[in-house]
This record gives sequence, C-alpha cells and structure tokens, in this order.
Amino acid sequence: MQSKLLMIAKKLVFCFILAAVLAANFIALGSAAAAETARPDPAAWGGASRKIVVYNQDISLLANIPHEHLRGLVFADVAELTPSQTAALRADSRVIRVEDDLPVQALGQTVPWGVSRIAAPAAAPSSTGSGVKVAILDTGVDLAHPDLVGQIGGSYNAVSPGSPASDDNGHGTHVAGIIDAANNSIGVVGVAPGVSLYPVKVLNASGSGYISNIIAGLNWAVSAGAQVVNMSFGLNTDDASFHQALQAAANQGVVLVGASGNDGGAVQYPAAYPEVIAVAASDQNNNLAPFSSRGPQVDLAAPGVSIQSTYLGQTYKLMNGSSMAAPHVSGTAALMLANPSSCQYLADQISGCSPAEIRQKLVSSAQALVSGYPLINAQNAVAPGPGPVANPTTPTPTPVVPNPAPTPVGIPTTTAPAHPAGTLLNINGTIWRVIDDGTGRQAFDSAERFYSQRLKFSEVLSPSIADHGLPDRGLAAWGDGVLFNDRDTIYQVSGGAKHGFTNAVAFLGMGFKFENAIAGNLAALPAGEPITSPVRHLSGTFVNDRGTVYLLSATGLRGVPSPSVFYSWGGKWNEVVPILGADKTGYGANLAFRGSLSIASLR
Repeated sequence: MQSKLLMIAKKLVFCFILAAVLAANFIALGSAAAAETARPDPAAWGGASRKIVVYNQDISLLANIPHEHLRGLVFADVAELTPSQTAALRADSRVIRVEDDLPVQALGQTVPWGVSRIAAPAAAPSSTGSGVKVAILDTGVDLAHPDLVGQIGGSYNAVSPGSPASDDNGHGTHVAGIIDAANNSIGVVGVAPGVSLYPVKVLNASGSGYISNIIAGLNWAVSAGAQVVNMSFGLNTDDASFHQALQAAANQGVVLVGASGNDGGAVQYPAAYPEVIAVAASDQNNNLAPFSSRGPQVDLAAPGVSIQSTYLGQTYKLMNGSSMAAPHVSGTAALMLANPSSCQYLADQISGCSPAEIRQKLVSSAQALVSGYPLINAQNAVAPGPGPVANPTTPTPTPVVPNPAPTPVGIPTTTAPAHPAGTLLNINGTIWRVIDDGTGRQAFDSAERFYSQRLKFSEVLSPSIADHGLPDRGLAAWGDGVLFNDRDTIYQVSGGAKHGFTNAVAFLGMGFKFENAIAGNLAALPAGEPITSPVRHLSGTFVNDRGTVYLLSATGLRGVPSPSVFYSWGGKWNEVVPILGADKTGYGANLAFRGSLSIASLR
C-alpha cells in the first residue's frame, strides 16, 4: 500500500513539473477535467466567493468563519468571503493581500507537432498498430515511464546480456515515445499507440556500441517476432557482417527503418543499405533540416526538429535529429501492418504487407515534397490499396470499343499559358524561376544558389508548353542573408560573395544560431569581407527592432508589413536576429509579396 501511495505521489510531482516545463516552452496543451472538487454555489453564501487571505504573521482573523489553514511556506486562510468581509480584511494592516482562490486544471495529453504533421491522428480510426511488434535498437528504454510501461512486450540487453534493457542515455526512450507513447490522459501520444514495443539495448550510456552488439540485438528482435525494426543510429563505414544480418532480416519479412544521419552530408549506414528505409529530418516549415544527411538513398522525410517525446526519469524532452524522424516512419509502417488492406497486392498477389509493398506505399502516398524528398503521411499510407488482380487462368472478355467519334471541326486547340512571375519550374531536370516581369526564366545551377534565395523545392511545379517558350535569361542571382556551413566553416552569403565568420563571438554576437546554417558547398562563390565582430548585419538579414521586423537591404531597412509577406520571402521566425546600432542607416519602403506562387503556398 505504501509503495502504491509513493508511486501516486511521484506521478503527481511529475505532472506538475511537466506542466511548468511545457508552459515555459509555449507548448499548447489540451484541456482536461478540473482537478478541484465541487464547491458551494456562491449565491448560497450571499455573493461569497472563495478567497485566500495571506497574513504577515502566524495568525487567523477568521475565527467565526469556516476556513482552512495554510501554514509553513505562507501564513494564510482559505474561506468563502462576501465582498464586505473581503474589504474589511484588506483594510487590516496584518493582511498582506486577499485574492481569489483560482481553479486549477490538470494538464492533459498533447499531440506532438510531428505526429500531427504526418496525420497520424487522422489514421487512428483505421489503425493504431494493434498487435504489431516494433523493435527499437537503441540505448534501451525507461521501463517505468508512465507513457511506455504498458506498451512493452519484451526487451533484451545486448550490451550486458541478462541485465534489464534500461535506458541510461535517454535517446532510446525518446525514440520509443515517438512510435508508441500511450493514448492516455498524460504526456504525449505516439504515432502508433497500439503497437507492442520491443526495446533492444545495443548502445551504452554514451550512445555508442559495437557492430557485434547490434547484430546480436537484431538477431534477438527477429527471433522475438519483431515486424518492424527502428535503427536511429549511424556509422560511416559499410560493414559486411552487419549488412548480411540486415539482408537476412529483410528476407524474413522484417521492415527495416534507419535514420539518415545528422552531419548534413551523405546518408550513413545502415540507412544507406538498400534493404533499409532511409529517413531524413524535416522541420516545421516542411524544409529539410540543415543538419539532416541527404542523398539519393533517402526514401522519405519526417519531422525531426523540436520533437517532444518521452525521456528519462519519467519526464519529457524536446530533441532534434534524423533519429527523431525515423520513428515517425516506423510507427506508420506498424499502422500499415495492422491494416493489411493498405498495402497488400501492391508488389505481389500475396495477402498482407511485404516490406517492398510498405516501402512502395509509404513513398507513393507521401503528402508533399520536402526539399526534394517525400514527406510521410500516415493517413494516406493506411488508406486501402488495390484489390487482387483477376485470376490469370480465367479468360477476360475482350471489351467492345465503339468507333471513335469524328473530330469536331472549327474548335481551336488551346494550351495552358505561361506561369506568372516568381513561379518555380522543373524543366527537363533543371529548376528555373520565372523572372519578375514574366518575360523569361532564370536557372539554378546548384542547390546552394536555390537555397540562398530562401526557396523551397516543395513549391516547384511542372511546366506548361508556354513555359518552355520563355526566353533563357541565364543564371539566377545568388540571394542575400542565408547562412551556410561549408565543411565546418560558417558563411553568410550576401552581395554575390561568401563572408566567413572569423570567430564564434562575432557569429553569436550578431544573434545567429548554428542550427540555422545550411550544409552546402560554396566553392563557386568568391570570398567577401570576413566578419570579425558584431558591428553591422549584412544585406539580406531579417532583424527585430522593438517588435517590428525589417529586412536589411543594401539601401537600408525595409519594413515587413505582415506575416504573409514575411513568409513569402522565405522568412523563418527563429532566424530573425536583434537589430544592431549600425543597421539603422536608413529606411526604405515596405516589402511586397514575392511572387504569386509563394503567396499561394503559405503554410
């Protein structure tokens, strides 16, 4: 009995700590039932209302009024008081204040933005992943976490066989919550809250381990019947033994999901293996996260920035990484496995979902392109797939095709007009932008040139016949203001040159953040004046002057009249920096919308 009471007390303390953390980070939470008990109707007390009377000493002035004592941290009484009683107490010099005893509500469960972005709640009526076994090869799991404790079907410690698969790092617990945090009244909810988790500890407290541990863990997971294996770790070297083990698991029908990596470069292993679904990280604006590894091996993108999930000590935490993106895909794969109609018969005529069919449906049902990669959509993924084809031994009647109707004469053939100024077009594999006067198009010869204009690959459209006829106006100019990380050197592109920061003091003193630098190769750009101290921002920087946002241009500050204009210029609120004194050299006209396509694409 005492242990149960202690557990309840711990949970209550945890809930209040969590409430404070989430409120401090401006995370909106859903409402829940009020924690207070029913109270008398104030009308029954002649207009009385519940008040807290705080004294400057250990006394009570409510001897003739029913009340409760609060002692220890404060000297106070709690009672139902009429307005006249309240006024009399406030006039007493021994009373510090009389205030309303405000009702308090317990904070309920919240849906993390990543789970919402991939439409997992909308997929719940079709599937929650019930009955599917998902193994997590990671640092283990907090086996006592209230959002996970009822979700665990089995576990294994490959680092120290025979010991519990307890998490001593936090990474594995965070990954687990993204997949399978319970749909209850606390904390967060995962993508597939109905699955059974099989945490496998293959990494130690520092988040590292050996290939042999991973192979042993994978072997245990497959033997335990895992249908999905999440691998949110990476290495830069192709290991033949590890690859052989993954091939064997895939041949047994296991869906393998891996994180692409976090160095902004090439996709790491195991995600780079063809048997593994490789997942890159996207942000809240549906852009590829700057840190996310990328390349032709990437199959999907999923949310991986500021992801709220379970953590050590029965708490919750925000984390970034492709490690957070991969479990969104693993959870969605589990939703599909629990609802076989979503993908069966896509790649074969066998009932149920094979790994090939799951990969095919995940990619084909993706909602949008994020920097050239499909963004996973769980609702689309669990939608019914095609039925079985007709038995090939049964002859199919030849359809009777009527004679084609004669072509009408005199009706002119029309073609779609050219797209308006600002439209991004993919013409034969090259990205073009219709110039501002609409009389031609300019090309982008690199992703860096494209990103420098704060553009999105998700806004690139297919051309019309008229677009092909637009004159070639050469290469698009480099944009201004964007930060790039070129082989661990941070540059800001401005004025057709790259300006390197000579020290961290200059970079941070200008209000910049390292996570906002996009990985890229700026070899094609000439070097400009280096930035040695935080004196003045370069052209193209969004600055904040007492709550008003401006874009610093070559001629001075230009006002941003609305969020819509800000977004149309590719602005992101986490990239706006405080204004410096030298920035205030003059003011120009307000910014205008930047092309009709950007306006229409605002999210």
